[in-house]
Amino acid sequence: MTPAVTKIVRVGTWTLIGTLAALGLISTGAAIFVPAGVAAGIGAVVGWAVAGQRTPSSVAMGAAAACGTAVLAIAGLAVLAGPATFVAAPAVVLPLLLTRRKRVVPQAPAPAPSTLANLSDAQLAREWHTSYTALAAARDAGSLERICALRRCQLDEIDRRTPGGLQRWAESGAWLRGDSAPFLGG
Repeated sequence: MTPAVTKIVRVGTWTLIGTLAALGLISTGAAIFVPAGVAAGIGAVVGWAVAGQRTPSSVAMGAAAACGTAVLAIAGLAVLAGPATFVAAPAVVLPLLLTRRKRVVPQAPAPAPSTLANLSDAQLAREWHTSYTALAAARDAGSLERICALRRCQLDEIDRRTPGGLQRWAESGAWLRGDSAPFLGG
């Protein structure tokens, strides 16, 4: 699907959802505010919890708006479709799922080997330990890839400095998070 067609489908679907939400609000009156408010609250909490490194407040607000609007739209759809709402609701949301945007999180490139070469042995050992902590905290494929590239560069630098040290370190059992400084001569 071309970007223009994707945009048309998304705008059309959101327009339909907005129209259904308005119909739901008009047809049910003030009684719909309680379930819509509860759904918005749940959406805000879930959005904030899954925000990750993005701005939690904006993700929470978006999730709250989406959940609140969904309740209104389902009420409006129920007015039009009656019992067939169970079939029609997924059909309304399906175009959004099929055209969802892929979010690309920009990643900082791994440091060049020349940057690592400027570190002392103690600093390199500290960077190795820091990258282990970052690896344990990584939550997406891009972060994992970036951290693994950094650790490969660090291993290459350790091997360049002390060719036998890397082998001794691997055989010591302190491989992943252990202190590399004794094997670097630092």
